Amino acid sequence: MKILLNHAHPMGRSFAAKLPCGKIKAGSSEKEARTFDSPRDAISYFMPYALEGDHGAWNICYTLEDLL
Repeated sequence: MKILLNHAHPMGRSFAAKLPCGKIKAGSSEKEARTFDSPRDAISYFMPYALEGDHGAWNICYTLEDLL
């Protein structure tokens, strides 16, 4: 399932998807997204950016919390 987040946000896009294999793909766009082993790994990666005010990273973390 793909979830596109905040696609109209002026700072860019936020993309988060749970792949069929169970891994997570997340990033500023599908093309630039990284693959993570779990939602927790992705949140750990993006949370420091979210805490610094990166709205896209915040959207990714917020969405992935539902998968924990």
